[in-house]
Amino acid sequence: MQATTKAFFGATLLLACGDDSGADTDTDAATTDPGSTSSTGGVPETTGTGTTNNPSGPTTDAPTTGPAPGSTTEDTTGNPSTESTGDTDPARSCDGHDYLLCLDFEDDALGGIPADWTRNGDLISVQDDFAHRGTQSLRTDAQPEWRRRIEHDASMIGPAHWGRVFYRVAQPIPDAGLVHSTHVSLLGVGPNVGEAEYRYFDSIKASSTGQGIENRLQFIFNVQPSGPEFARGTGWIERYYEDVWHCAEWHVDAADQSYAFYYDGEELFSFVNGPGNFTESEIPDSYSVITLGWTNYQTAPPGFTAWYDDFAIDDERIGCDD
Repeated sequence: MQATTKAFFGATLLLACGDDSGADTDTDAATTDPGSTSSTGGVPETTGTGTTNNPSGPTTDAPTTGPAPGSTTEDTTGNPSTESTGDTDPARSCDGHDYLLCLDFEDDALGGIPADWTRNGDLISVQDDFAHRGTQSLRTDAQPEWRRRIEHDASMIGPAHWGRVFYRVAQPIPDAGLVHSTHVSLLGVGPNVGEAEYRYFDSIKASSTGQGIENRLQFIFNVQPSGPEFARGTGWIERYYEDVWHCAEWHVDAADQSYAFYYDGEELFSFVNGPGNFTESEIPDSYSVITLGWTNYQTAPPGFTAWYDDFAIDDERIGCDD
């Protein structure tokens, strides 16, 4: 990985990420929000290879009707995956692999969640309306704000790992202003900031009325400790929430404080701080909890409906083909 040219992130990131509190009404949450303090530092630096644009200010528009499931069933391909450990069932992405963590949802009861995982928010369950492979996936149903996710012990994940998940988002999306959302995060203890939530698959949707960037996405590396959060990312690029399957991948390594994000096999941005340099990275050596699902920190009525499938974590790159 190598550092790339800076892209203008601007005040929109501060507006999106500056207050990730929200009213958490989950009484059986497996984890607590590690912090909700507004950012007080300078504008976060970004690095990226995608096309960027200067964002216009966020606006909030009246909501339209809620999302409705689409019908497209495209698959995506990416870089080669790790070697299989045996015969595999093509409908099972976990079959024949010895990943650190893997979910393909094929054996899970409809309306339930995978064994040994915990719900944080009610509107998330295994369903059979869409699947990237096989017949089932994890669906998050619409609510205007906050968490619909599942959580699991992450003690098996060390200081470096690769992650991969496929996702799709029902159309139409909420006719909302700028919205910051988390899809995959881990809880860990940073070298200087203490306990924090490390959001390794995070996105920000531009305002639906933003001039020239309507509903475009930024993908960001975002860390929320008990104090001010910080982030780096792509800037606004020509990627959108779509009702087709897309492959999100990330790589993180505490040894050289590095991170990279890939979309459908293409690297969109990365950084390498170097050993012992924790500035705007604070990547920990271990993790306690991993989460999968949708959390949005700004209100976007009636909310996003999305599906996740073929989720895996490993020491080596998994890729989008397996």
